[in-house]
Amino acid sequence: MHPAGIYRRFANLFIDNLILLYAICPLVIECIFKIDPIYEDIYKSEKYFSLQIFCYCSFGYYTLMEYFTGYTVGKLLTRTKVAMSDGSTPKILNILLRSILRLIPLEQFTFFGREGFHDSASGTIVIPSSFKYTQPSPDIVVTKKPQKYNSITFKSIFNSMASKFELNKKKISYVFYAILILLITMNPNPKQFKEYLGFSDGILSRKYNFFVCSIYVQRYYDSSSTYFAIAGNFIKVD
Repeated sequence: MHPAGIYRRFANLFIDNLILLYAICPLVIECIFKIDPIYEDIYKSEKYFSLQIFCYCSFGYYTLMEYFTGYTVGKLLTRTKVAMSDGSTPKILNILLRSILRLIPLEQFTFFGREGFHDSASGTIVIPSSFKYTQPSPDIVVTKKPQKYNSITFKSIFNSMASKFELNKKKISYVFYAILILLITMNPNPKQFKEYLGFSDGILSRKYNFFVCSIYVQRYYDSSSTYFAIAGNFIKVD
C-alpha cells in the first residue's frame, strides 16, 4: 500500500481551499449576517473575524466529508481517500484530530515531506481510492500485553484512547499543550474584553477565571448581563 503522491496531495489542498474560500465561507458569512446584522459591522472592523470563520468552516468541512465519505471534493477528483495506516476506515477521533491539526499555520504543507503531520499524528494516511482493504487472516493472532492502571487518571485515559485509535501519543501531547497555551493567551482580561465589546457604560468584572475561559458580569444600575469568553469569542449567557 503506497500513499498518494505529492502532486495529488497538492491538488487536494488547492481544490478544497478554493471551495472553502469561494463557496462555503461566503455562504456561512451571508447566513450569519442574516441571523444578526451586527456581525456585519464586526466583519468590517475585526480583522480576525474572517480567519475565525475560515477555521470553523475548514474544521466542519474536513470532519464531515472525511468521516462520512472518506473523501473531500479534492480527493474525489484526484481519486484518493483517507484511511488508517493499515488501510481500514478511520474512526471519528482520528478524523477529528486530523481536522484540528489542519488549523496549525502552514501545517498542510508538511505533506511535502514523507507524510503530513496531520496524517502521522492521527494514525491516518491518504491513499489511492482504488485500494481495497482486506481483513487480516483469522489464523494470525496478535497478542498484546494488557495495560493495567491502578486508578482512573488523565494519563490512563489518554494512553487508552491513543492506543485504541492508533494515535501517536507524543505528537498528540504536543498538540494538546499547544492548544492549551493558545486558549490561555486568548483569554482576555476585563479591560480587553470591555474594549472588544465596546462597552460605554456599566461595570464589567471577571467573576470566574478558568485560565482557558472566563465568565464575565456586566452590571448596570438595575440589571446585569453574563458573558462566557473562550478563544477570543464571547457568548452572552443572559
